[in-house]
Amino acid sequence: MIDTAIWHQFGLAHVLSVNVAANALGPMSFIAYLSHGVRWIRVRKGTVIAATLLEPFTETIFAGTLAAITLSYITGLGVWIGLHANWAIFLTINLDVRYVLMENSLGSWTEMGTFVMAWMGRELLAFPIWLYAICGNEIDWRGEKYKMLWGGEVVRVQSSRQRGGMVGRLAAGVLGRSLRGSYEPLLSNDP
Repeated sequence: MIDTAIWHQFGLAHVLSVNVAANALGPMSFIAYLSHGVRWIRVRKGTVIAATLLEPFTETIFAGTLAAITLSYITGLGVWIGLHANWAIFLTINLDVRYVLMENSLGSWTEMGTFVMAWMGRELLAFPIWLYAICGNEIDWRGEKYKMLWGGEVVRVQSSRQRGGMVGRLAAGVLGRSLRGSYEPLLSNDP
């Protein structure tokens, strides 16, 4: 209700589609997976810092640990019972989401095991990837390096040779010209 009132106040409309936006990454190496996670967290950090800083609180391990501690305090049951229940609930939800998106169930116990292992790996890596991504601003995308600036602006990181070597860097510093002044928009049809 609040968001609807805000949209109405500014004379804007907001509609959610019933269609699913599928983003199938396909097979990728472990390093490519890590790079993908770091890249998107750094992009979000440059555009929506508050949501990015709060992201770990929404992850299975952190949220589940808090829930397990709370459940233990209220019921007197052990924290481990709450943690196992949390993981079972989150896994069930993720299996259901997978079923809805893929429109089929896992065909064998091997497929189920692969999914569960991949899911557990993702959950265990979520915080380390987030922590590493928060500590930097450089993004490697399609073989080029970019620096993510606040407000969602991106600039290509240039080598010292491209900027005119040491003399060029010194002149840029003395004249007050910065990397930000060499803003180069990224076009949607770039390879």
